[in-house]
Amino acid sequence: SASYISGHLNKNELSESYNKDAQKVKTIIDTDFWNEEGQYFYNGKMIDGSFMDAETVLAGVPVYFNSVTDPEKAFKTAASFAGNIYTADWGVRIIPESSEKFNPRSYHGGMVWPLFTGWASLAEYKTGNYVSAYNHIMNNLLIYQNWNLGGVEETLDGAKFEPAGVCSQQGWSETMVLQPVSEGMLGIAPDALSNSISLSPRFPWHWNDVSVNNILFGNHRINLSMSKTPVKTTYEFEEMLENGSNLNFTPSFPLGTIINEILINGEKAEFQTVNNAESIEIILEEQILSDFMTIEIKHQDGIGAIPLINEPKPGDTNKGAKIIRQLLKNNSFEVVIEGLPETSYQFEVMSNIEIKNLTNGTIINKKDNVYIIETKIQASNQKYAEQEIVLTL
Repeated sequence: SASYISGHLNKNELSESYNKDAQKVKTIIDTDFWNEEGQYFYNGKMIDGSFMDAETVLAGVPVYFNSVTDPEKAFKTAASFAGNIYTADWGVRIIPESSEKFNPRSYHGGMVWPLFTGWASLAEYKTGNYVSAYNHIMNNLLIYQNWNLGGVEETLDGAKFEPAGVCSQQGWSETMVLQPVSEGMLGIAPDALSNSISLSPRFPWHWNDVSVNNILFGNHRINLSMSKTPVKTTYEFEEMLENGSNLNFTPSFPLGTIINEILINGEKAEFQTVNNAESIEIILEEQILSDFMTIEIKHQDGIGAIPLINEPKPGDTNKGAKIIRQLLKNNSFEVVIEGLPETSYQFEVMSNIEIKNLTNGTIINKKDNVYIIETKIQASNQKYAEQEIVLTL
């Protein structure tokens, strides 16, 4: 940030110096702080040079801040937050439930913080773990319905859905209802000094109509809308104030989507695609946004899990299922669900490809291109167990 600011002030030597310092810090984080055996980042470094050998959700913060330069380490860090050892039905515990130091009533040793739930969501959106990221948005959003209407607690018990007795109206908890929506799901990244903005929408796959108004940066106010069918997605942009901003637009689509053609204001556009863990991302050339612009994306196929939202009641323990990963390989789509052993759960999959068969599950309903699937978690002597459901396409 200091390099960016000094660069815009034409203090180039200072900008370069700040940038070198930043790169040095990132290298230290990426190498010294990585626990190779445990595959996680240490929480801190002691004065004697030893590291705090603790796994914590705080590792999501450098991922969110682009301070982890190895994408594989960043992905592993964010992906670890999806499972039940971190995520209760009401948010993310500060340390995993499996830790010998875990105490659900401890402020820094086991409570659920909506602040950290939001950071986890931002890290997940940054690394392409969109299903769990949206789940964590909803964890925070649903809290307001219970003890403090319109507000969000500072902390919640890590084992039971109830306030942990710290602060009932916490600003940083409430902002983390909003920030993962704007920066994460919408992918809003403004750069007013460069007169540009990046938008990277990652909506749940079953959302067919979306409108977002009053995206503000500099002297600009942008409205965005999306409408989608199985074969075409249309984005419309409207510049309400000052014209002539630069738009970098990178929307995401479900795994296996084939992009046939993209039209910008009716003209054929060049594009590239990037395969991510849970999506196909489209990269377009930078556009000049003036008045009104339409981007039409013609496509086919595509399949993806829909976020599984748990809605606990006050006093509940953690018993909901979590979608922890998905994979499309050749003609099979795999979804891994984690929950309580010998317990049945339902989840949804959006598919524009015919599902011919599935193992470890049953299709109990279908509406348009959304399938409701029921599965039963296998028996286990562990508190939580995984179930892999394979859909043959």
